[in-house]
Amino acid sequence: MVVAMEPLDSLHRLRGVLRANAAFSAAGGIAALAAFAPIDDALGTGNRAVVALVGAGLVGFALFLVRAAGAEPRRLLRSAAIATASDVAWIATSALVLGTVDLNRSGVAALAAVAVVVAGFASSQLRLRRAASRIADLDTPVPERIDVEHPVAAPASSVWPLLTDHELYGRLAPNLSRVEVLDGEGEGMRRRCTDTRGRGWDETCTMWEEGHAFAVEVDTSDYPYPLTTMRGRWAVEPRGAGSVISMRFEFTPRAGLVGGVFAIAMLGAFRPVLHRIVRGWERQLANTGATADSGTASPAPRVQLP
Repeated sequence: MVVAMEPLDSLHRLRGVLRANAAFSAAGGIAALAAFAPIDDALGTGNRAVVALVGAGLVGFALFLVRAAGAEPRRLLRSAAIATASDVAWIATSALVLGTVDLNRSGVAALAAVAVVVAGFASSQLRLRRAASRIADLDTPVPERIDVEHPVAAPASSVWPLLTDHELYGRLAPNLSRVEVLDGEGEGMRRRCTDTRGRGWDETCTMWEEGHAFAVEVDTSDYPYPLTTMRGRWAVEPRGAGSVISMRFEFTPRAGLVGGVFAIAMLGAFRPVLHRIVRGWERQLANTGATADSGTASPAPRVQLP
């Protein structure tokens, strides 16, 4: 049975496909620009200028995709349609070249392989764009999102104190040097985060459900990263004999290429960051004897990215 995705989930997945398309296009374009002569010799195109020109076009297309992936829904969907049409044009042009140009065997294989990959991007973009177009308000920006869910062999009552130990979080997160509470408790609490380069920013607790979940919002006025909004949520829920830790981070990169590139880097860099934090919590649980079986290694964190 095929389960339809929610429009917002489709939008996040569409962003991911556009960024993967951008990475693939940029890699091919840079290679063509840097080594157009040997590539021309290997493929047998007989026209080095065309190879270089195609490379420049691919780099430009990649930049377009990076900007498109971070745009508000309406513009993102419009750009995704342009990207898909461009991919279809690439496939059609490839078919025309294969049918009319006398390439060597390597050239035929390379052109056909690239066309297959591009067809995969076009198909995914078309499907996800159709699903994402059902979003009720296409003019309201949708932040980037990273979701994490990880089971632990310990009761929620033992996990909750670790999630709310702000100093411990500062020691476990590899991008931070410390986290200190400035004032307050629960909702309204303010904490100060300092990264490994000594740069700091304030965060305010916007939601507190004792024993279950809390959320913070970052004051981005002095944030050292190109983001206009940043929010985090940490929660723990009972499951069977243990519990499940979940984390959600939502952020909006600044408009422009720098923000778009940073969003891609952040989505990738959070994997090892979150892995280290969860492993640190598990070590604390094992040291306190809170786990059901501290001698059994837990599975690696499941990090779900758009």
